[in-house]
Amino acid sequence: MQRSKSLIRLIVALAFLFLGSAILAIFFLRSELVWNQLLQYDEPARCDVIFVPSGGMCSRFPRAAELFKEGFGDILFVTLEVRPAENSECVEKYDLLGQMGMIRRMVEVEGIPEEKLEIRGYSPSSYDDCLFLREYFETSRFDSVMIVTDPVHASRVVTLVESLMPELEVISCPTAEKDEVRKFYKNDLVYLASEYLKNLVYRIRY
Repeated sequence: MQRSKSLIRLIVALAFLFLGSAILAIFFLRSELVWNQLLQYDEPARCDVIFVPSGGMCSRFPRAAELFKEGFGDILFVTLEVRPAENSECVEKYDLLGQMGMIRRMVEVEGIPEEKLEIRGYSPSSYDDCLFLREYFETSRFDSVMIVTDPVHASRVVTLVESLMPELEVISCPTAEKDEVRKFYKNDLVYLASEYLKNLVYRIRY
């Protein structure tokens, strides 16, 4: 009987501990500390290169093209993402019908001069996106870069660029306004937690 009571007390204590931790986690994930780390926004300013990392091109490229046409950059630097099917020789051979074709069509529609476009690929990660940019930096030697990516992705890319190319002035101009992003993600606590942890890992690792 005594063991049963002790076990019940332990279960109740653990339940309260779990509940308290969950409540604290919810408040923490909605705090300004988390949002300030996740969302990195700067005022648009004139840069040498506008960098569009791979993925989400339907939102990233139009925003980058808009900033380019407004005179905020001289070169539009785009990386293409790796998808499982693109490991095959067939897709490599006919890729102009895939991502490359999509980007070139976007360039045509937006009226961006071909000589102002730099495309690299394929990239399996944000880190590889930034390695492609560093290769270009080592041959072209520019002074500043504007990063255009999804709002919750921006902080990680900024961390990588500043680590790999500390000489560069870096500006972050995400694809959506900060208030819109906070409203959209405020109840998706699992996603916020995963992004916050990714940011911590990137800051420690790079």
